[in-house]
Amino acid sequence: MIPLYCVHTESHAALFGDWFLPSLSRTDPLDLRVTPCHATTGGSYRDPAWSRAIITKSDVILRAIRENHDRVFVYSDVDVQFFAPMLEPLLDALGDGDIALQRDDRAGMHCTGFFVARGSDRLVRFWERVRAAAVHEGRDQRAFQEIVADDRSVRVGRLPEIFFGAGLGIPQPDDYDAEASFRLWEPGDAITIPEGIVLHHANWTIGQEHKLAQLAWVADAVRTRDASATRRRDE
Repeated sequence: MIPLYCVHTESHAALFGDWFLPSLSRTDPLDLRVTPCHATTGGSYRDPAWSRAIITKSDVILRAIRENHDRVFVYSDVDVQFFAPMLEPLLDALGDGDIALQRDDRAGMHCTGFFVARGSDRLVRFWERVRAAAVHEGRDQRAFQEIVADDRSVRVGRLPEIFFGAGLGIPQPDDYDAEASFRLWEPGDAITIPEGIVLHHANWTIGQEHKLAQLAWVADAVRTRDASATRRRDE
């Protein structure tokens, strides 16, 4: 059984307990391996508790790589909900590469919040560089972009859009820039959701309450669309 690694912080207990865990029953059987992180306050983007959790996350990913030499594993943040079996498209996207990540936005940024990988010595060396940069940067995702642009030893792919993050469905300004000019999701905003979605990552918003609201909005939109499709088939 393919292992699924995640980091569980007390600050994100509702995301983990109310959304991530219950939705796992909709996807393929996986060997869930949870690491607690005792960053008990905050948890919003780039606050100190969030940054501590990012370093714990990097350590868990390094452990996963070492524990799965020449074997496949999955990593997921816990602000994720699953909708359907996913292993077939995951493995297709990975192919004979080292890692395939969710797309963070339409510009092609990689998202380190959900990915599939195959353990190897070169991936250990690569992620050791990511961890070191994340300590300085405070963001593993930004560190990953910088390292992958410089290090061609690791074969990096992207997951299809059905591994959906909100950054793919939020309309952005014409002068969009991931660092300077962008629009975040606010409760009540619409999100364009792809057909055949297998998971949703509640990102591109700030704070647990907004993440919970986004999870609920997407779940309701998918449920409504599926019910409408069922009615059309039955007519």
